Amino acid sequence: MNVYENIAKKYGLNYNSLMVLYTLYEIDVCTQKIVCQRYLIPKQTVHSILKEFEKKGYIYFEPYPGSKREKIIKLTNEGKLFADPVIEKVNYIEEKTMENIGSKTCRSLVESTMAHCEQFEKIFNEEILNG
Repeated sequence: MNVYENIAKKYGLNYNSLMVLYTLYEIDVCTQKIVCQRYLIPKQTVHSILKEFEKKGYIYFEPYPGSKREKIIKLTNEGKLFADPVIEKVNYIEEKTMENIGSKTCRSLVESTMAHCEQFEKIFNEEILNG
């Protein structure tokens, strides 16, 4: 089980609901579409999580300018009070991890991830998209 799942369980969440909460906490103008795309969570799953958060009083919806269907999702004060210790714990663990492995390893991790993504896209484009 990964650390994010363990943190989620500690606060009565599951992994997907933690990722939704994290996104709402970090992004001021957030929509369901943004959450789905950011973590590749199915639309229906995100919708169910949002309805549960709304029922608990953690979120509310605002109209999205220029769209009749899309809504901006905002944390309520109660939602922020719930999210603060959760997100602070996640951020602390992430920051402490990076601090413990050092800046050289962090740079290497970022560079390796970028190289992997570039090669993945290149091979996809060459062999799948244009193949």
